[in-house]
Amino acid sequence: MACAGRTAAENHEFLAAESWSASPKIPAATHRVPLQIVILRGSRWTWADVDRRVAKTREILAQCGVRLEPTIVELNSPSGSPSVLYQESSAQNPASLRVVAQTLAQSRPVLFYVESFSDNIAQRGTARIRTNSAGEPEVDTAWIPYFEPSNVQWSYQVDAHELVHVLADIGHWTPPYRSPPGRKKGDPPDPNAPDHGLMVGNPSVRTNVLAPFLCARIKSHPRAARL
Repeated sequence: MACAGRTAAENHEFLAAESWSASPKIPAATHRVPLQIVILRGSRWTWADVDRRVAKTREILAQCGVRLEPTIVELNSPSGSPSVLYQESSAQNPASLRVVAQTLAQSRPVLFYVESFSDNIAQRGTARIRTNSAGEPEVDTAWIPYFEPSNVQWSYQVDAHELVHVLADIGHWTPPYRSPPGRKKGDPPDPNAPDHGLMVGNPSVRTNVLAPFLCARIKSHPRAARL
């Protein structure tokens, strides 16, 4: 893992409490995907926090035979605030998600760690996929706000969930599971669209499992390369 700025080995207290289910057995990697990671300076995310979360994200993607190759940097937001706006996409507003992405993203895909979404403080993460944001500065970006310590135990990792939105260029799976495209209500069950897993619509039944269909889509991302 490449780092720029303060060393990722600094001993910071981990504050982003989260409990994750185990990932399946990891196969040999067949593809690599570069990933830029940006910590907005002034947020409560520490390098130790992000290092740990990225390691788990890499483990989850590895179940697809995908080797995530992250580079971490800590940068100032163009607005001066470590928070971004969840909904606002104005090119003129320096606090907008669009402007932050346009200014700080040196390559795609990008995973941003920010203080909060100031207009949607309950949101745990968001992603801007190619299907919905093609041609926009925020395309192929995922965003993770800082989480206060909590006794809530989560069965999946939100960072990987948002990143897979980007890498697989896909939304949530909800009944009757219309992925692959073209499925209709009443079609026979799709073994690649389980009723649990990382990308199902209901967060209460999400796990860190990635279905084969998702793995294939991740490997077809424009930045994915065969090893």
